[in-house]
Amino acid sequence: MNKLFPHHNQRDRQKLVLFVIFFSFFIFLTFFYLLQQYNLISGAPTQGTVSLNVLSGGGFRPAAGEDTPTTREQGRLISLLLEVIPKKVELHLNQYDYSRFSLHLIHHADFPFDLTFTSNIPILKILEPYVALGSGEEQDVNFQVETDQVGTFIGHITIEDVFVFKQIPVLIQIDNLDFHVAVDLLTKTVLPGQDISAQIVVSPLFSQNLTLQYSVQDVTNKVYYMENEELVVTGGESRFQKTFSLPEPLPYNDYFLVVTAEQVDQKASGADSFAVVSSLTPTEEYPVQIYHQSPLLFFLIVLLILLVHLLIMWKRKK
Repeated sequence: MNKLFPHHNQRDRQKLVLFVIFFSFFIFLTFFYLLQQYNLISGAPTQGTVSLNVLSGGGFRPAAGEDTPTTREQGRLISLLLEVIPKKVELHLNQYDYSRFSLHLIHHADFPFDLTFTSNIPILKILEPYVALGSGEEQDVNFQVETDQVGTFIGHITIEDVFVFKQIPVLIQIDNLDFHVAVDLLTKTVLPGQDISAQIVVSPLFSQNLTLQYSVQDVTNKVYYMENEELVVTGGESRFQKTFSLPEPLPYNDYFLVVTAEQVDQKASGADSFAVVSSLTPTEEYPVQIYHQSPLLFFLIVLLILLVHLLIMWKRKK
């Protein structure tokens, strides 16, 4: 019987090979999509989070000033084993207030962590600089803020051991009771090169001449943008909205808009944080939102339908 229909069997085998190739390609794309969706291989930051890098084993530590980009790339594959809540600390306090806050640690790995906590913010006191976490354990780590000084303090808390390196952005604003500045960014996430708009309130006013300085900086206090402005004001407070067009696009990261006001030789400052991201979360309703979030998902669905159709046709001919 096979000798009577040699071409028929050959065509079936070709279709089967084609089906296997398409199906393998579909599995590969699905795997790649899931890795990116859960941020396992993507290096792009996500809104409100700080990436966690797990260094390779063997007790290796880079020398001072030495960078190990390859090792940290590999570390992203197990970046979800230590969870820290919240992922960003923002405190608005008055001078001489008593303030204490905590970070909640959740250990998801099956090996222990011996964590060390440090900070580049002078007014931040770490009450528990060393913490040992076993598998599956949770623990709160406490911090205290010294509020004798007035101003805006920006920096980060670093959590690390041989296998873990994580930084939590910190913004602490301490107001003088007589004079303060409030900054409220209208958009918390922006694309590279996008304008930044903020609502700014300076109160109370005891002079008609107000000097303002605006700056954009990161957690290392590196300044990316600075602008000065002189205003003539009246009334008890100055409330206005200002838009900033930065000369160069900012890299993906967390940033702070700091506003410093001066009147009659007195200064006060305020700040708010924002993140530069690769894509904004769409506001459209389902299913348009899913389409904009991932065109690859729709491509995979269409490919799956085609593969099922080929499989059905192949079984019918057989």
